[in-house]
Amino acid sequence: MELEDLKNTWTALDNRLGNREILNDRIVKEIIQLKTNKALNFLNRFEFLGAILCFISLPFLVFLLGQKAIKISFWGNVMCYFALGVVCIGCIIQSCKLWLLWKIDLNSSISKNIHFFRKYQLFIQKEKMISCILLPVLFVLVTLEIFHIGKMPLWRWAIIISALIVGILITVWQYKTIYGAKIRAIKKNLDELKELEAETE
Repeated sequence: MELEDLKNTWTALDNRLGNREILNDRIVKEIIQLKTNKALNFLNRFEFLGAILCFISLPFLVFLLGQKAIKISFWGNVMCYFALGVVCIGCIIQSCKLWLLWKIDLNSSISKNIHFFRKYQLFIQKEKMISCILLPVLFVLVTLEIFHIGKMPLWRWAIIISALIVGILITVWQYKTIYGAKIRAIKKNLDELKELEAETE
């Protein structure tokens, strides 16, 4: 009788430990999902803001180029067309990035989420490479326009140089701090969720 009671106690204890492990896994999963959702929501808002800026800039640049009354130099025209091309590409890229982020659903398959997130990462890497090419081109066009204008007051030089420096710093900060940190965090969380999913199967 004592042996039977001991077996029953052991089975009950084993069941309780099993239930506790399942509960702990569920809590861990919920915490990871919460952290991932927070980072994804931040990226969604950031990309949405970028898309709004691109779609607002597009008609403004078209209007500016369509105005014959405004006298723009050759290099000024080149700069406007260059900016128009960048904004058009930006509208497409921002839309694709948002679509990929919206496809990530933490309640569905983790493998699919990792697949869409890797595609998003690839977009960011390509965008970073394109930015490294476009920024120097913009700098050259601005320099050519300045030399075409001729003599300029010192304060205008200061504004143009400051704007270029601020633009470069913001771009570096954006890819290092915003994209770098958030992408690493989401990637780590998705990998952890995949491990938990494999353990529970």
